[in-house]
Amino acid sequence: MRAVTRGLTLAVVPAQLLFLAALLVAQAVQRNGYKPSRYDISDLGSLTADHPWVLLVPEAVAGLVTVAFALLVLRPVVGGPGPWLLATSLVGLDDVT
Repeated sequence: MRAVTRGLTLAVVPAQLLFLAALLVAQAVQRNGYKPSRYDISDLGSLTADHPWVLLVPEAVAGLVTVAFALLVLRPVVGGPGPWLLATSLVGLDDVT
């Protein structure tokens, strides 16, 4: 269990950076261009996007790592509602779904 805890601790920040990099790549590969002032971020992963998997796969990975970190690492250490709030937050459960 100690190896899992250490691995999740080392992976949680790079997982969020992976999501950010995927967001930038997804913007770049849109055929008609992506304008943040005109479109939502969710449009990059929609059925009408040119390559929705470019955003959706890294987003799901980042979400899974965040949920696992919150429940397997933070919950035993911190306790209380904090880890559950992180696990069900925008960067946790919402990224998975």
